[in-house]
Amino acid sequence: MKTTIFIFCICFAISFSAQKQAFIYEMKYRPDIHKDSMISKRMVLDISGNVSVFRTEDERRSDSLSKVSGFGIGADQHIERQVYVTKDAVSGKTSRHFRTRFNDFYDVNIEEVQNWQVMPEKKKISGFDARKAVMDYGGRKWTVWFTEEIPVSDGPYIFHGLPGLIVKATDAGRDYEFMLIATKNTSGNLFMRKKGLEMNFSDFRKLMMQYYSDPYADLKLRNMLPVYTSDGHGGKKAMDLNELTRKTQKMIRQDNNPIELKYKNEYREK
Repeated sequence: MKTTIFIFCICFAISFSAQKQAFIYEMKYRPDIHKDSMISKRMVLDISGNVSVFRTEDERRSDSLSKVSGFGIGADQHIERQVYVTKDAVSGKTSRHFRTRFNDFYDVNIEEVQNWQVMPEKKKISGFDARKAVMDYGGRKWTVWFTEEIPVSDGPYIFHGLPGLIVKATDAGRDYEFMLIATKNTSGNLFMRKKGLEMNFSDFRKLMMQYYSDPYADLKLRNMLPVYTSDGHGGKKAMDLNELTRKTQKMIRQDNNPIELKYKNEYREK
């Protein structure tokens, strides 16, 4: 028998013990839909009080360094590929966050409601007794497994709202998978990045089309051209901006399998 859960906010209490833990996930994804090869990244879900943040280990390290020294680690220049999500249980707000090479920040509010269907299937996942739930979100059909052994209504990516931590999530096309692989104790300090310009996915798609058209516009505005590389003899040589642009545009076209498939841009060769 299926049980439907309509989720409008994060409403399940987060236990005190969970507030001092980080949950480590392995994210596997297929960047190019025309290839079978997958990329793997280690992701961290940090929870403090009513707020959580889900990001790569590198982004977590970068956020921490930025708080201490003002300088972080460079951002992935394929901006749409970034997976950085915050959830606030008080406001019920879930957002995806993106940043550019010069730390321009954009916050995309998630407006879709998470309507879970809890299924009767049960099995062991990552050593926990888990139950199955399904949901359509962002143009993908998702299957997740959650465990009530960890009474945290949260999980990887944008997922939340089930009566236990989500330990595995996979889309029907098997382009994306999140698997809980470890937990560790933390100080509870999230070291979150600063807020960015808020927008919806429609505006973000337009922004990404502009970026695709001229991925080095920010360098031009800052008079930071030409870009130099090693000449192989201890010196430097200027890189061809047109060639750099073509390479970046090709990367964006090939790695165009965003996790929110519903909001995918169709990039054309120029």
